[in-house]
Amino acid sequence: MDINQYIFFSIQLGPKKVVPLELIEQKWRALSLPQERFDDLTRIGSFAGETEWLKLFALAATTLNDVSSRPQLWH
Repeated sequence: MDINQYIFFSIQLGPKKVVPLELIEQKWRALSLPQERFDDLTRIGSFAGETEWLKLFALAATTLNDVSSRPQLWH
């Protein structure tokens, strides 16, 4: 997930604090993000049913930071 996708996500869900996990998944898919990553995040964060989307968002952001801070191996 890149920064533009995070911004889109926050604009779409921003005013709501708690939303159905299915709604977050719909937004995730609309951004063509990997389903496996969503599944991993929901499992790691124990998200189900009505979810505080900012908590899932924060967890996703920490994984983005982990990926973006790794050295690039391009030549």
